[in-house]
Amino acid sequence: MRCPEASELMSLRLDSALAEGDEQALREHLAGCESCVAQWQMIQRVDALFAQVDLAPPPPAFAQQVMGKIQRRSLGLSIVRHGLLLLLGLIILSALTLGPLLAPQSPLATLLHSPSIINALVTALVRLVDILRTLLRAIGLVWGAILSSPCWIVLLGCTLSVGLLALLWLRLVARPAQPVTQRGS
Repeated sequence: MRCPEASELMSLRLDSALAEGDEQALREHLAGCESCVAQWQMIQRVDALFAQVDLAPPPPAFAQQVMGKIQRRSLGLSIVRHGLLLLLGLIILSALTLGPLLAPQSPLATLLHSPSIINALVTALVRLVDILRTLLRAIGLVWGAILSSPCWIVLLGCTLSVGLLALLWLRLVARPAQPVTQRGS
């Protein structure tokens, strides 16, 4: 047995996960290798030091913070998953809608055989996808900044207050005009 293999077996021995045959091989190796004996003694001393130390308890809100991050991450993944399903549905719906229009005898099909029109449509589609991707990333950044801030509840309250005031203002300003009644003729 070589020393690196013995080192692995030493770790397994400390964890009480060493098979009987491997334990015998480790004992035989330790009987003839002074450097591994020194390493084994050092490992045992370190293990004894750690066995005497109590584990530090996590901070009081640690579990809540971890669970909050997990919930936010799963919410984000859920939003992405639903967004992709919506996109797939739109693609299928578009294919079903455009299918009859692209039949060989339709005027649209003859128009789409022009390379310049196809190039313009592909360029427009690529730009649209790029704009949508940028918007989604911006929305994600804003949401991440809002949710990572400890004051997001205050921000939400202010936003709701502004929205309610705007609705109240619209209701006051946009009242329907009262019909003018003519007085006696």
